[in-house]
Amino acid sequence: MRAKKRRPIVPRSLIKGLGEDIKNLVKTNEGLLLATEIIDEIPKDLRPHVIDGLASFGTPEIANFLHVLKEEYGKEIEAACNRGLEKLQMKGFVGALPVGGEKRFFGAYVTRTRHTGQVTLDVAWLNHEGLLDVECFFLSYNADGIHGFFVISEMPTADYEADRRMLPDMVRISYEEACFMIKEAFSYNIRYMTRPALGKFLYRKYLDAESVLDGKARPDLILRLRPPLEPRELVNTFFYAQRHQDHSLIASLLIPDDGIREAILSELQEVLKPAVMLVEGQAAEVEVSGRRSTVKAGSIHVEEERLYRSDYVFQLVQEDGYWFISAVQREGFRPINENREETPFQDMVYCYVYEILDPDRLFEELESFENIRQVGELPFGVHLRLTELEGNVGDGVFFLSDVMADIVINGDEMVVIARNKANVKEIDELICRSGSVEPLSRHQVEIVTAYTYLSGQYLSFYDMLNSEKQELLFEDGLRLLTARYSFRDRERVREKLKALKTASYDLGGGCEVFYEYEKTRPGALRAEYVLGDDWVTVSAFGEGDLSRVREQFEEGLRDILEYEGMEIKCEGIFEIITGEVKKQYPELEDHLKNAYLEKWYESKLKPLRGMTPQDAAKSVEGKRLLWTMFKDMKRNEKLRRDMGVRSVIHLRHYMQKVEIK
Repeated sequence: MRAKKRRPIVPRSLIKGLGEDIKNLVKTNEGLLLATEIIDEIPKDLRPHVIDGLASFGTPEIANFLHVLKEEYGKEIEAACNRGLEKLQMKGFVGALPVGGEKRFFGAYVTRTRHTGQVTLDVAWLNHEGLLDVECFFLSYNADGIHGFFVISEMPTADYEADRRMLPDMVRISYEEACFMIKEAFSYNIRYMTRPALGKFLYRKYLDAESVLDGKARPDLILRLRPPLEPRELVNTFFYAQRHQDHSLIASLLIPDDGIREAILSELQEVLKPAVMLVEGQAAEVEVSGRRSTVKAGSIHVEEERLYRSDYVFQLVQEDGYWFISAVQREGFRPINENREETPFQDMVYCYVYEILDPDRLFEELESFENIRQVGELPFGVHLRLTELEGNVGDGVFFLSDVMADIVINGDEMVVIARNKANVKEIDELICRSGSVEPLSRHQVEIVTAYTYLSGQYLSFYDMLNSEKQELLFEDGLRLLTARYSFRDRERVREKLKALKTASYDLGGGCEVFYEYEKTRPGALRAEYVLGDDWVTVSAFGEGDLSRVREQFEEGLRDILEYEGMEIKCEGIFEIITGEVKKQYPELEDHLKNAYLEKWYESKLKPLRGMTPQDAAKSVEGKRLLWTMFKDMKRNEKLRRDMGVRSVIHLRHYMQKVEIK
């Protein structure tokens, strides 16, 4: 008999103390925000039990607070809040979302830093006592979106105006303009499925505001929010905006003539596609003649897992003290051989390797670092990134130019990766001082080597350095990449997966797996989706396929999804084939083998120089590349076994697939 799962127990004394704290905090917006932060610190699986406990200490303040939590978290904890509100209603406490009294818009100020992709915005409201309630935002026009929010209650107007005078680089804007800036930053949270700053129950009014700026007003606003840029700075800022897909900033850099602007955007449409990732971009030569300037520049981008180099000529004109781009011409475009010196991945980085002695203390230490965030998951850990506090976008865009260091937690190992030796030494001193880690080794390796470790395919940094091939786990040329999400509405996600006309299997324990097949080749596997209680993974073969599959999956779901990062499953689509699953679905493993081999046979592979195995088998050169790949696969079989990776498809299966066809 299966043991009954024990319900987590939250001590009643702790709940009572928390309830008293919340009763005192919810009297002001500042306190409400702090109370929400306290709930946010509680692990997800415990939150429903804490909410149930709070409801048992029925008070009007708790009833109001549960309405705040429903607004803040939505479906994520809606059921728990509704249960709590039903309990409180029986005691006579209905509660409602706090309104905060009648207020009048007083003014809004924003920093003149829009060209950096980040601004600080504050919006002041005049309350019935003649004092100001100020709502302050930290907005980024990249994946971070609304990444900071706090409130200051009952501030004298004289103090507010004095503060503004002390910050001369702040520009006063209208309520409609403030709403536009907040909405646009929030759209990046939706696009990248990152969680915005706490406080939605307070700043929801800006997101729901109907007032919008017309097409011309948007670039005009952004122009007011950036200083005049010299021709070199302007072109480098364009590359910065391209990297983050900041189309509003790009529009403000173009000459304010609708016809010319459309022509420039048409010329650039290929490099502004979401599937294109800019790696580097920089102005090279600048010529100025009166109010006209010519700037030659170059960029490197990644598309479909290949590097490309573009050479541009920008034509600039000066109007009213500002330089604008009046024309862009791409004069050169070619693929980059990854072995050439010009590829940015040949640069060297420092890698310090540690054994983790005390994980809890280590994470406490890491949380104290400024500008640290999670950027991805690994099969046995997490990838964290420290970004630079200050940066000058006028210097151009470089590979990892805004990255201070990457920190990789992989099982009981931690690796710190940084270009600048001073940065990695500074982190080394702070971490070692805590006693949470013990230094193991130090290395200086190429960026491509260090970032291969980030893929999660190696059990240790030492294994990666001593591996004969960096693509060891994917020596057949086909890599299964996995994106992981959490969500706030399981039924909507499940309905979307069913709508994709997928084949599904119930694995028990609230876990289901869905398989999608290529429309043009029904036998070839296109994507795998694994659905859990509050998470889902989306897997496809190669970055190009995964990008398209993710776009299809995310459409209509972005408001309930939170993207958690990339991971690589060591055993690919066969990771779910456990002994129990084999008994339940005895035909599934063979079915997946055939679907995988069909996909492999008709996929363009790096070891075959972009040919498919089907095409390679038709030429002498292709057969030579196939044979070389097969020899590498045979040689690496033992190394794979030593790494503990189970092989379901063996070399003979690949060879038979080619021969049969």
